[in-house]
Amino acid sequence: MSTTKPLATLGVSVGDLSFTTGQTHDGSDQFIQPILLEEIDQALTQIRPLEAENAHYKTMSILGHGTNLWQARYICSFFDDLLGKRVKMGRSLASFANTAGRGEGETISDKCDPSIPHKKCYLLYEARLRDGVLSASELMAILSIPASRLLAEKYRHHRVFPVTLLTASGTKVRVTQGHVDGKRRSVKVYMTRTIDFVEGHEKNWNEVLTVLSWLLGKPTGITT
Repeated sequence: MSTTKPLATLGVSVGDLSFTTGQTHDGSDQFIQPILLEEIDQALTQIRPLEAENAHYKTMSILGHGTNLWQARYICSFFDDLLGKRVKMGRSLASFANTAGRGEGETISDKCDPSIPHKKCYLLYEARLRDGVLSASELMAILSIPASRLLAEKYRHHRVFPVTLLTASGTKVRVTQGHVDGKRRSVKVYMTRTIDFVEGHEKNWNEVLTVLSWLLGKPTGITT
């Protein structure tokens, strides 16, 4: 069952997003320009972050065990290790998820740059992801995360506030990108296909690089 029709009555449109290029199905503005995979692969070959002593998440081979939320949390931690952010298992993962109870959580990547209203976020989702179906958690994140931008004087010259989510559930992830248009009072959401890392990162290395290209991608698009 698609969520598209009910959301349309609320001013929310939902469409497809290319996982590899970042282009939307209707040709709308891109708000993240993914980095070339070759550049990321070359950098990882030189840095070798998974071989570092303090790398906690060296493999995805154990993803066949655990709950959806645990697997999702592990995947996001694995990507942070590749990016050189050392996150330990345990209570420190409060930055990724609500460890006090069941539910979703996020880590927000934010830079205080008034010329860029964009935000990126990990979203951990306990239910299964379905292709083409926007989750309530994704919509809530896209609507709520820009709030600090909307309230800040230095960002008020912007009309559009883009949010890019790496949504993880179990062994699957997808990129969900949405933006609130404050002046037109509308919301647009685009989703990539889901990617399954159940076989580990070695057999899905191009997909790993593509996720990193989103996480490291350059903010772009017209927001004023």
